Amino acid sequence: MFPTDEVKSYIERYVWRSMQPQGQERMLQAEQQQTQPVDVILTVKWSDPLDFQEVPVREAVARVNDAGFFILYNGKIYRSEPNGGAITLQNRRGLTKTFAGRRARCENGKSISASLAWLRSPNRREYKSIGYWPCNYGRPAKSYNIWQGWGIWAKPGDWSIIDDYILHLTGGDRNKAKFILDWCAQMVQRPWEKPAVALVFKGFHGTSENLLAGILAAVIGQPNALVTAAGKKIFEKFNWNSAGKLLIVADTFSADNEELSKLKQFLTDDEIRVDQKSGHPVQMKSVHRVIINSHHRQIIDVSNYERQIVVCDVSEKRDGDDARFNPLRKAIDGENNALLAAFMHELRTRNISNWKPQEAARELSTLARQKVLALDPPLVWLFDTLERATKDGDPAKIDLSPGTWSLLRERPEMIDSYRAWVRDNRIRRGDDFTKNVKFFPALRRFLNPGNFPGRRLEQKSGTTYRWHMPTREEMKEALNRFLGGEVADEHP
Repeated sequence: MFPTDEVKSYIERYVWRSMQPQGQERMLQAEQQQTQPVDVILTVKWSDPLDFQEVPVREAVARVNDAGFFILYNGKIYRSEPNGGAITLQNRRGLTKTFAGRRARCENGKSISASLAWLRSPNRREYKSIGYWPCNYGRPAKSYNIWQGWGIWAKPGDWSIIDDYILHLTGGDRNKAKFILDWCAQMVQRPWEKPAVALVFKGFHGTSENLLAGILAAVIGQPNALVTAAGKKIFEKFNWNSAGKLLIVADTFSADNEELSKLKQFLTDDEIRVDQKSGHPVQMKSVHRVIINSHHRQIIDVSNYERQIVVCDVSEKRDGDDARFNPLRKAIDGENNALLAAFMHELRTRNISNWKPQEAARELSTLARQKVLALDPPLVWLFDTLERATKDGDPAKIDLSPGTWSLLRERPEMIDSYRAWVRDNRIRRGDDFTKNVKFFPALRRFLNPGNFPGRRLEQKSGTTYRWHMPTREEMKEALNRFLGGEVADEHP
């Protein structure tokens, strides 16, 4: 019988990676009972399986197997790197060179190349296909699974700082924060089900980072996550690094229609074709989730993708607040596993039995529109003008050209614009706010120092009343809080 510590080491390294969802309980029982490990665990016998010159054929084959080599029915040879590393295609000439100085001794005393002995042996590792089946769900017989298991055990605990950070990512919108948590929970409860919805976080700039992506990668296991500096790499021809991933994080993303169309297809396709340079392409199941981090200057028009993309405007209130979010960074660096375990427990036990990602994404968009339409007409006009703008104007002058968000407005032209909008769109109750005495108090429900701290929005110069409008990004961030239920009181 193995010592307890050795049993636990083998179990953690090899059994956990291929467990079904109920496997954690079985693992705990194995440790408590201190039973003999199963045979598959005993295949690891050498610290370096390739450290040999000549050994018996049977041992040579076992060593090549243990070094990560395997062959598919189609004759393609691969090698999986240890500890969940990359899987690389091997050509036979290269395999021969690798084992040129390593021999296998036959029963008749003659020696042959270890690679030849392995290729001839019925005991070589051989599979019908290669693919990615999280928790072994739906895994066909005689298939090689890239899945490496979760990154952390689930254990009840305090994960409130992650909850707070997610609310920060949504600019205070609690409906979107709930969606994000459900989205994350689906990834660990039903990893084999593709949500077909991407999360886009707008507002990261300078040295700021999306700590949620790092937390998720630590929770699900780093081998199951890919962080790329450029979103377009997701669609490159040689995309083997996308194989065997639950989560892909893109730090930049081209927001043109062509890239959005490719993203939609990537999110919804059930399979992905992955290819290595000079290799044979492999078709495998796609269970990818996508997170995109976008900078302020990037404008992503997702009006035609409301079921595939949920956009969150990140709050700037705590940008660079190291003291508050340092525990998250420590957890990402492996210094706070208790926080990761508590978050994993929340995700595994969260009730998402009736949650459907695309329907929930659409409801978010519909709910936001309904909340806007329920507001007084002057605010609907303001947000409609904001939605149609594609750039900010010069803060020193009035610019009412199409597509421009004028940062300087005057009372007369504002109310004239509103009246024309009411007339052209036949807005219900719109005529009730065509006078100054009703129009501007309605705007102040949103345009006030409570929503825009430190800003002097209204200013009188002689007989002229002017409004110094927030930028589009500032408006959208405040709008998220406004629609999320955190409506600031009007300040005198």
